[in-house]
Amino acid sequence: MSFDFNAIKIEEAKKKWGEINDKLSRLEKQRVQETRAEEIFRLEQLIKKEKEERQQLEQELAELQKGGSPAASQSTPEQEPSSSSTDKTTILFLAANPMNTARLRLDEEVKKISNDLRLSKERDNLILSQEWAVTSDSLMQAILDTSPQIVHFSGHGELEGICLDDGRGMEKMVSAAALANLFRLFKDSVQCVLLNACYSLAQAEAIKEHIPHVIGMSSAIPDTAAISFASGFYKAVGAGRDIPFAFELGKAAVLMQGEEGDELPRLL
Repeated sequence: MSFDFNAIKIEEAKKKWGEINDKLSRLEKQRVQETRAEEIFRLEQLIKKEKEERQQLEQELAELQKGGSPAASQSTPEQEPSSSSTDKTTILFLAANPMNTARLRLDEEVKKISNDLRLSKERDNLILSQEWAVTSDSLMQAILDTSPQIVHFSGHGELEGICLDDGRGMEKMVSAAALANLFRLFKDSVQCVLLNACYSLAQAEAIKEHIPHVIGMSSAIPDTAAISFASGFYKAVGAGRDIPFAFELGKAAVLMQGEEGDELPRLL
């Protein structure tokens, strides 16, 4: 009966986790589009509260999946499964779409990724963490906080770098050299960096000096193709496939949708 009870609690926690993620996506989209300072502050407070609730829920879910309970774990070493929260793969989704840049469908992209992972056979071993309107500071903090194995950036890119938020809703370019230096510090934990942004191949090449797998775009990629590539990529990740296979499935997904741009992603 204890096992059945835990299974029910786990499913309830997963459902709530998905609801929080969907709510965060809506709030982040509103935050990106908002121009009034007082409303931006209100939305940022709501986002902070939802992230704190999600973090607490993830901790409770980890305890339940180990056979314990959020209040107090009663499992013994013999009862605990061989895998633990430290064995999970964390995917850090970073999004930036400053007010002075063209609108991107980032909310649709993360929703598809979230759904693909939630329905996957490896869903119990995957954690999707999100950071929106990402700045240089919040990017570094998010990597420190989540210790991800996969870092995914979605936003605008140019030949000189990727476009982040400057903290006031305007764009701030971050160079390939700066990104390479940052990921040099996390080379022992990050296994893959996916730059789902136009003209991001130069940044990918720089990061590749320190990270095993890096994906960048060789030119401007249509928004729809970028979303399809991400969806196919994470379908494979959710099925337990390796990065090279996930990359190929991402490209296949672009073609399956009848879109152009499957030749733009490059795996280094």
